[in-house]
Amino acid sequence: MFAEEQFLRKKFGEAYLSWANSVPAFIPKFSGYKKPALSFSIRNVIKREYPSLFGILVIFSVFDLVAVYFNEPVSNFMEAIRLPQIILFGGGFIFYILVRTIVKTTKLLHVDGR
Repeated sequence: MFAEEQFLRKKFGEAYLSWANSVPAFIPKFSGYKKPALSFSIRNVIKREYPSLFGILVIFSVFDLVAVYFNEPVSNFMEAIRLPQIILFGGGFIFYILVRTIVKTTKLLHVDGR
């Protein structure tokens, strides 16, 4: 954190120092909260974050597969595959394909102004 502050001091000088004096470092100052111009949109979140969600599901599936492989008596990875892994990965893959198709072919998840 100190190295970053030093870098910002060198780059922005007095402008950074005046900003840093008005903004707390750790505990947020809620009195300075400004309501955003745009409201929260779950459609926009789904449209932008579906690859990330699928990536998380893939990583969880792989971690679980490796954990089963090393903690249970199996001779290969195919024996380590269990029904919850199939459901998690398969459901995530179907969700990914459906949302990708919707995003690429329709305006269903489009939100005006974003």
